[in-house]
Amino acid sequence: MRQMLPTGQRMLLPAGCLTQSAGEEDVVSEQHVLAAFGPLTIRERRIGDLESKLDKLLTTISHPDNKLLDARLEPAEQASTIVSFEQASALVAHFQGSMALHFPFVVFPPGTLLDEIRQSETLLLLAILAAAAYEAPARQEALVQKVQTEINKQLHSDAMLTVKMLQALLIHVAWCHCHSGPERYSVYLHLAISIVDQRKIDQPKQLRTSRPRMAIGPKQGFSPENPSEAAEQRALIGCYYFSSSLGVLLQKKCKFPYSSFIEECAESLAQIAEFPTDHLLGHITRFQHLLEQADALSISNSPHLHASDDSGLRSSVQTLRERVRICKSRIPPDLTENYLLALQKYTVELHICQISLFDRPSDSKLPPPEWSDFRIQALLDGLTVANQMFIYMKCIDPQIQRASNHTEWLQIGYFIVISCKLAVASCELPVFHCTQHLREELNMPMMLDLAMERMKALTVPADPNQQQGHNDPPFSHMAWLKPIQDWFNRHYAPNEPAQAGEMGYGSHGLIASNNTLTFDMEEDSDYLTSMNWYDFQWSNFFPWSADDRLHEWA
Repeated sequence: MRQMLPTGQRMLLPAGCLTQSAGEEDVVSEQHVLAAFGPLTIRERRIGDLESKLDKLLTTISHPDNKLLDARLEPAEQASTIVSFEQASALVAHFQGSMALHFPFVVFPPGTLLDEIRQSETLLLLAILAAAAYEAPARQEALVQKVQTEINKQLHSDAMLTVKMLQALLIHVAWCHCHSGPERYSVYLHLAISIVDQRKIDQPKQLRTSRPRMAIGPKQGFSPENPSEAAEQRALIGCYYFSSSLGVLLQKKCKFPYSSFIEECAESLAQIAEFPTDHLLGHITRFQHLLEQADALSISNSPHLHASDDSGLRSSVQTLRERVRICKSRIPPDLTENYLLALQKYTVELHICQISLFDRPSDSKLPPPEWSDFRIQALLDGLTVANQMFIYMKCIDPQIQRASNHTEWLQIGYFIVISCKLAVASCELPVFHCTQHLREELNMPMMLDLAMERMKALTVPADPNQQQGHNDPPFSHMAWLKPIQDWFNRHYAPNEPAQAGEMGYGSHGLIASNNTLTFDMEEDSDYLTSMNWYDFQWSNFFPWSADDRLHEWA
């Protein structure tokens, strides 16, 4: 029987069989190993390579001060200076204890140790370490480079189509705002979706065995992997959650839309409830589907509903609000305050308000619609939801918010943008008095000030010394909030207008044509020059596209 040498050990043979000297011991060449034990299988070689890489990655440096990565080191030296075994164990524990609450799509049993994940997959461990290292930007940057290098390697191997690779990509996508730009987010998300497609994870198992129409020889299988069905289903729901959120909130084409099979998987996982977070998956899927249904009512998808007579839109919105009410009633008491679900629920309700009030082509030459009863009620509902979400967010521990995944940050930003637009719209003369109480209760200027203070605190690393050796600035949560606050301050007029002509609807640029809303490049150049600004772009919030902004920077 062929034997494998333990990782990190060297085999000693009698004198005469040695190929080179290494102190008092000698290292055996590959030819001697083959002579003694026969050729290694591809699987054995791969296992050995993975263990060797992890041994190098988790090697503790010899210096007692345990310095951070020096960017000037050679790649071979960097591997031994990124993170120690103890630091890696702490990062894994932090991921399981704090970050997993925001990410029920890749789950480990309670008490899973570093060694157990290490034996599973190199890339999965690297993705966890890179995501959890946001308190140390220099270390995180080095780990991200390792993740990207490993992804590039696996793109050209059978390992590309494994569920472990899919899980690693989802983790890397979930916290990409800490270390990468949105262009990488889309690339890695598309890679994850391609794995789902190739492995047919989005189909019932009985349909995956059908013979391809173009097949001639024996059916080709995948790499030797036997993932649990539950792990596949969680990853499937994660792909849907991230892709759908990106498509709706940033008005991009959704590459992975809803299907009834996704909801069936979520319901199955919730019924078995192997882990407590499995109870969330059914609610996550339903609310995400509601967000897509709301977006289907937008002017870009259903222009016929946005005619001068809003009767068609009114009926569709009423039906959708009833579905939202039913979904909210299905949330058990122990999950009503869940952070991930709360953000999702408020986002759906605010998106309905956005479509009812502000969804209008920016180049439209038609006058703004009148304040009908339907639109006034939508404004009142929106102010109420915005105030509820603000009260909820004030009570959230900043450290919980700091660990938010990419979609949660998109939802927070969307909430702030829509709340600003609602507050400004409530100052219009026809609705000024009927919205005054809700407008004052929301107190949007104070909310923005509090948000700025919290974002400022979140932007500062826990240990300033960790900045050494880091070339790029850390992720700034304030970079996307500052222009929103400036826009609000320029357009918010809480004092009662003297006459209708003084403050006609549309004068604030909420749904008016492009020429009513301009962005001062000189005034705002301090944060426009930062790539962090593009990390949280809001489609159509400013009258010029992301491509135009990039052109201006160039």
